[in-house]
Amino acid sequence: MMRTKTARFADGRIGIKPTWAALPAFAFALAVIMFIAALAPDGVRAQTPNPDPPVTVEVSSTDITTNDILTLTVVIHDQPNVYLPQLPTIRGMMPVGNARSFTSAYSEGSLKRRAEFRYTFRPIRAGDVEIGPITVRLQNATHATEPIRIAVAQGPLPVPISPSAPGGGALPRLDSLVGQNYFSEAEVDNDAPYIGEQVTHTFRFYSTDAAR
Repeated sequence: MMRTKTARFADGRIGIKPTWAALPAFAFALAVIMFIAALAPDGVRAQTPNPDPPVTVEVSSTDITTNDILTLTVVIHDQPNVYLPQLPTIRGMMPVGNARSFTSAYSEGSLKRRAEFRYTFRPIRAGDVEIGPITVRLQNATHATEPIRIAVAQGPLPVPISPSAPGGGALPRLDSLVGQNYFSEAEVDNDAPYIGEQVTHTFRFYSTDAAR
């Protein structure tokens, strides 16, 4: 509570006025702190940290089969200089392709940069596969991502092509094997595949009765 002081005037009136010297010590200290805080420059105030990570990684799926293609995408956000990501050795996966893209655009008055690195893999066996930490060099540090686990199931095995099936070729004529002990031939079911597409290679081996 604020204290007051009385004063008597010459005409007999009595006046009441506050006395600031009588303020409690803690109230005075609080007023000083509030005054200093109000005058503090913006530069010394706490800044809100940026919650967005500079590097993100995503995969097309974490559950695939041996017949599928896995796409791994590494995205680097808002870096003036972009360095190639360093991928670990991924056991159980065979690389089949890669691509990259860079975009820049102004958003909310600032320049936003985005670099994407896409890698495609094909499983070579069924089982669990771990993609270890991917390291990316930044301006003043190195960023490492979290490991990613992929479950690979066995896909349907290719059906062997019958010699009488379309595209499977025909058995050689017996008269063409006269004088030959052995005969072989090979073919593929697709001679213009795209990257990662399955191709069936068929090899046939024949022998004459005399060679057995």
